[in-house]
Amino acid sequence: AGIAAILSIMFKPKYPALQCYAFCPPGCSVSINLALQCKDYVTSIVVGHDLIPRTRSSTFEMLRFEFLEVLARIKVPKIEAWRDIRIPCKNKDLVVRNKRLLHSKNEIPASEYFKELQLFQQNRRRTLNEMYPIETILNIPGRIIHLVHWPNVGINKYLPYWESPRSLREIDLSIEVIKEHGIDNLVTILNKIATEFENASKGIPEEDDDDDGTL
Repeated sequence: AGIAAILSIMFKPKYPALQCYAFCPPGCSVSINLALQCKDYVTSIVVGHDLIPRTRSSTFEMLRFEFLEVLARIKVPKIEAWRDIRIPCKNKDLVVRNKRLLHSKNEIPASEYFKELQLFQQNRRRTLNEMYPIETILNIPGRIIHLVHWPNVGINKYLPYWESPRSLREIDLSIEVIKEHGIDNLVTILNKIATEFENASKGIPEEDDDDDGTL
Protein backbone atom coordinates (compact mmCIF):
# COMPACT_ATOMS: atom_id res chain seq x y z
CA ALA A 1 0.00 0.00 0.00
CA GLY A 2 2.84 2.38 0.80
CA ILE A 3 4.57 1.61 -2.51
CA ALA A 4 1.28 2.07 -4.38
CA ALA A 5 0.87 5.54 -2.86
CA ILE A 6 4.45 6.54 -3.73
CA LEU A 7 4.09 5.24 -7.31
CA SER A 8 0.83 7.20 -7.62
CA ILE A 9 2.66 10.38 -6.63
CA MET A 10 5.35 9.66 -9.20
CA PHE A 11 2.94 8.86 -12.06
CA LYS A 12 0.21 11.41 -11.34
CA PRO A 13 1.71 14.03 -13.74
CA LYS A 14 1.65 11.45 -16.56
CA TYR A 15 -1.81 10.10 -15.72
CA PRO A 16 -3.91 13.03 -14.41
CA ALA A 17 -6.99 10.85 -13.80
CA LEU A 18 -5.08 8.44 -11.54
CA GLN A 19 -6.67 7.58 -8.19
CA CYS A 20 -5.03 5.44 -5.52
CA TYR A 21 -6.71 3.53 -2.70
CA ALA A 22 -4.11 2.34 -0.20
CA PHE A 23 -5.37 -0.34 2.16
CA CYS A 24 -3.65 -0.17 5.57
CA PRO A 25 -0.39 1.51 4.44
CA PRO A 26 2.59 1.94 6.80
CA GLY A 27 2.46 5.08 8.90
CA CYS A 28 5.98 6.05 7.85
CA SER A 29 5.30 6.15 4.10
CA VAL A 30 5.66 9.87 3.28
CA SER A 31 6.38 13.25 4.83
CA ILE A 32 3.47 15.29 6.14
CA ASN A 33 3.87 17.77 3.27
CA LEU A 34 3.68 14.98 0.69
CA ALA A 35 0.74 13.39 2.51
CA LEU A 36 -1.20 16.65 2.22
CA GLN A 37 -0.07 17.23 -1.36
CA CYS A 38 -1.50 13.90 -2.59
CA LYS A 39 -4.78 14.01 -0.63
CA ASP A 40 -6.84 14.75 -3.77
CA TYR A 41 -5.94 11.43 -5.40
CA VAL A 42 -4.65 9.11 -2.63
CA THR A 43 -7.05 7.67 -0.05
CA SER A 44 -5.71 5.47 2.73
CA ILE A 45 -8.04 3.09 4.55
CA VAL A 46 -7.19 1.96 8.09
CA VAL A 47 -9.10 -0.70 10.05
CA GLY A 48 -9.58 -0.24 13.79
CA HIS A 49 -6.38 -0.67 15.82
CA ASP A 50 -4.31 -2.04 12.92
CA LEU A 51 -0.64 -1.88 13.91
CA ILE A 52 0.93 -1.24 10.49
CA PRO A 53 -0.48 2.28 9.81
CA ARG A 54 0.83 3.27 13.25
CA THR A 55 4.34 2.01 12.45
CA ARG A 56 6.89 4.73 13.09
CA SER A 57 10.07 4.61 15.14
CA SER A 58 8.57 7.26 17.42
CA THR A 59 5.51 5.11 18.22
CA PHE A 60 7.70 2.14 19.12
CA GLU A 61 9.80 4.41 21.33
CA MET A 62 6.58 5.50 23.05
CA LEU A 63 5.51 1.88 23.43
CA ARG A 64 8.85 1.01 25.03
CA PHE A 65 8.54 3.90 27.49
CA GLU A 66 5.01 2.86 28.43
CA PHE A 67 6.06 -0.77 28.95
CA LEU A 68 8.99 0.19 31.17
CA GLU A 69 6.72 2.54 33.10
CA VAL A 70 4.22 -0.26 33.68
CA LEU A 71 6.99 -2.24 35.41
CA ALA A 72 7.37 0.66 37.84
CA ARG A 73 3.60 0.79 38.41
CA ILE A 74 3.08 -2.88 39.34
CA LYS A 75 1.95 -3.19 42.96
CA VAL A 76 1.74 -6.98 43.19
CA PRO A 77 4.52 -9.57 42.74
CA LYS A 78 5.47 -9.59 39.06
CA ILE A 79 4.85 -13.33 38.74
CA GLU A 80 1.27 -12.72 39.91
CA ALA A 81 0.81 -9.93 37.36
CA TRP A 82 2.28 -12.12 34.61
CA ARG A 83 -0.10 -14.97 35.39
CA ASP A 84 -3.03 -12.57 35.45
CA ILE A 85 -2.35 -10.83 32.11
CA ARG A 86 -1.99 -14.17 30.32
CA ILE A 87 -5.75 -14.66 30.83
CA PRO A 88 -7.85 -12.73 28.26
CA CYS A 89 -9.80 -9.87 29.79
CA LYS A 90 -12.84 -8.11 28.33
CA ASN A 91 -12.57 -4.36 27.81
CA LYS A 92 -15.27 -3.69 30.41
CA ASP A 93 -13.16 -5.49 33.05
CA LEU A 94 -9.84 -3.79 32.25
CA VAL A 95 -10.31 -0.83 34.59
CA VAL A 96 -10.96 -3.10 37.58
CA ARG A 97 -8.04 -5.39 36.77
CA ASN A 98 -5.61 -2.53 36.14
CA LYS A 99 -6.62 -0.87 39.40
CA ARG A 100 -5.88 -4.10 41.24
CA LEU A 101 -2.50 -4.67 39.59
CA LEU A 102 -1.13 -1.16 38.96
CA HIS A 103 -0.52 2.13 40.69
CA SER A 104 -1.98 5.09 38.78
CA LYS A 105 0.46 7.14 36.70
CA ASN A 106 0.24 9.95 39.24
CA GLU A 107 1.02 7.68 42.18
CA ILE A 108 4.07 5.71 41.02
CA PRO A 109 6.16 4.99 44.14
CA ALA A 110 9.66 6.44 44.25
CA SER A 111 12.41 3.94 43.48
CA GLU A 112 15.87 3.85 41.99
CA TYR A 113 14.43 2.08 38.93
CA PHE A 114 11.80 4.78 38.31
CA LYS A 115 14.40 7.53 38.75
CA GLU A 116 16.68 5.88 36.18
CA LEU A 117 13.72 5.36 33.82
CA GLN A 118 12.80 9.06 33.89
CA LEU A 119 16.40 10.00 33.16
CA PHE A 120 16.56 7.49 30.30
CA GLN A 121 13.34 8.88 28.78
CA GLN A 122 14.62 12.45 28.89
CA ASN A 123 17.96 11.54 27.30
CA ARG A 124 16.34 9.36 24.64
CA ARG A 125 13.82 12.02 23.60
CA ARG A 126 16.56 14.61 23.35
CA THR A 127 18.69 12.26 21.22
CA LEU A 128 15.80 11.44 18.88
CA ASN A 129 14.91 15.09 18.38
CA GLU A 130 18.53 15.87 17.50
CA MET A 131 19.16 12.88 15.22
CA TYR A 132 15.79 12.25 13.54
CA PRO A 133 13.69 15.43 13.55
CA ILE A 134 12.02 14.45 10.25
CA GLU A 135 10.62 11.29 11.86
CA THR A 136 8.06 13.36 13.73
CA ILE A 137 6.37 14.29 10.43
CA LEU A 138 6.34 10.93 8.62
CA ASN A 139 2.78 10.04 7.91
CA ILE A 140 0.07 7.95 6.26
CA PRO A 141 -0.33 9.11 2.63
CA GLY A 142 -3.32 11.13 1.40
CA ARG A 143 -6.75 11.34 2.98
CA ILE A 144 -7.41 8.82 5.75
CA ILE A 145 -10.59 6.81 6.22
CA HIS A 146 -10.60 5.11 9.62
CA LEU A 147 -12.95 2.15 9.96
CA VAL A 148 -13.87 2.21 13.64
CA HIS A 149 -15.36 -0.79 15.39
CA TRP A 150 -18.74 -0.06 16.96
CA PRO A 151 -19.16 -2.69 19.72
CA ASN A 152 -22.66 -1.63 20.77
CA VAL A 153 -24.14 -2.49 17.38
CA GLY A 154 -22.69 -5.82 16.33
CA ILE A 155 -19.54 -7.87 16.33
CA ASN A 156 -18.69 -7.02 12.70
CA LYS A 157 -19.98 -3.45 12.68
CA TYR A 158 -17.47 -0.81 11.57
CA LEU A 159 -18.21 2.83 10.80
CA PRO A 160 -16.03 4.97 8.47
CA TYR A 161 -14.68 8.31 9.70
CA TRP A 162 -12.34 10.85 8.14
CA GLU A 163 -9.17 11.13 10.21
CA SER A 164 -6.72 14.00 10.64
CA PRO A 165 -3.39 13.70 8.76
CA ARG A 166 -1.58 13.66 12.12
CA SER A 167 -3.80 11.03 13.71
CA LEU A 168 -3.21 7.33 14.50
CA ARG A 169 0.12 7.82 16.23
CA GLU A 170 -0.37 5.52 19.21
CA ILE A 171 -0.13 1.73 19.30
CA ASP A 172 -2.99 0.03 21.10
CA LEU A 173 -1.94 -3.51 21.95
CA SER A 174 -4.89 -5.90 21.81
CA ILE A 175 -5.82 -9.24 20.31
CA GLU A 176 -7.34 -7.36 17.36
CA VAL A 177 -4.21 -5.61 16.01
CA ILE A 178 -3.12 -8.52 13.80
CA LYS A 179 -6.61 -9.60 12.75
CA GLU A 180 -7.54 -6.06 11.69
CA HIS A 181 -4.62 -5.96 9.23
CA GLY A 182 -5.81 -9.10 7.41
CA ILE A 183 -7.06 -8.60 3.85
CA ASP A 184 -9.96 -11.05 4.31
CA ASN A 185 -11.17 -9.09 7.31
CA LEU A 186 -10.87 -5.82 5.38
CA VAL A 187 -12.85 -7.15 2.40
CA THR A 188 -15.61 -8.39 4.71
CA ILE A 189 -15.86 -5.00 6.44
CA LEU A 190 -15.88 -3.00 3.18
CA ASN A 191 -18.52 -5.28 1.62
CA LYS A 192 -20.71 -4.90 4.70
CA ILE A 193 -20.38 -1.10 4.69
CA ALA A 194 -21.14 -0.94 0.95
CA THR A 195 -24.20 -3.19 1.36
CA GLU A 196 -25.52 -1.12 4.25
CA PHE A 197 -25.06 2.09 2.24
CA GLU A 198 -26.86 0.66 -0.79
CA ASN A 199 -29.72 -0.63 1.35
CA ALA A 200 -30.05 2.71 3.15
CA SER A 201 -30.17 4.59 -0.17
CA LYS A 202 -33.00 2.26 -1.30
CA GLY A 203 -34.89 2.59 1.98
CA ILE A 204 -34.26 -1.03 2.97
CA PRO A 205 -34.05 -1.35 6.79
CA GLU A 206 -30.79 -2.55 8.26
CA GLU A 207 -30.74 -6.15 9.43
CA ASP A 208 -29.88 -6.82 13.07
CA ASP A 209 -26.42 -8.23 13.61
CA ASP A 210 -26.93 -10.63 16.48
CA ASP A 211 -23.67 -12.54 16.14
CA ASP A 212 -22.72 -11.35 19.62
CA GLY A 213 -26.00 -12.44 21.18
CA THR A 214 -27.50 -8.97 21.41
CA LEU A 215 -30.87 -7.89 20.04
